[in-house]
Parts: sequence; C-alpha cells; structure tokens
Amino acid sequence: MRARSVNDVDTTRSAILSCDIATDSNVISHRLVTKVLGERYHPIEKEGALPVQTELYGEQIDGYIDLDWCWERNTDKWHNTRFLVTTMYNPPYDAVLGRKDAEYYGLIRAKNRR
Repeated sequence: MRARSVNDVDTTRSAILSCDIATDSNVISHRLVTKVLGERYHPIEKEGALPVQTELYGEQIDGYIDLDWCWERNTDKWHNTRFLVTTMYNPPYDAVLGRKDAEYYGLIRAKNRR
C-alpha cells in the first residue's frame, strides 16, 4: 500500500489485503494508517448533513483515507481506493476490500445481477 498525502512523498509498505463479501465498505486499521504508513486521514463529520456510516465490525469509523495499492506480484499496476479508518488500534486485519471493490479488482467473481 502506498499513501501520497504527506508533502507528495510516497510511503510504500506491505500489508495484507483481504476481502469481505458481507459489506461494500473498504476498511483499514488505524495502526496501519498512522504508525506503519505515517499518514493522516480525513475525519468523518458525524454531525454533518449527509448520513455517514459510523460503525463496522462493531468498531467506530473515525475517518477515511485514499490509498494506492498493488498486488504483490504486479507492482506495475496501481489502484486507488478509499478506505474507512477504524478507531480500533490493532484489529485482526490490515485492510479489507468490500464486495464491490473486490469484484471490480478481480479478487472475487461478480454476483449474477439480473
């Protein structure tokens, strides 16, 4: 995964990217964002006019970050995805792609849509 937000300097680190077909949300651990990548994320306005998802996996969502990432075996093709940042410091995952993006990036087969 690579972040691009701090003074336009790329920070690339390895992480385990898994998928969860039960949600469309992409999630990333607070620790991976702040400690491993050393990045700041955008806080979510919980009192804003638009409804915002504030909980996933029983964890509070604190903000979001847009990250570039690639498959370990194909470092020539980078993807950009928005991830929700959880408040849990060290959950049992690094980053999770939801169903929609997992289908789009070929991690799982698309559902038959009628």
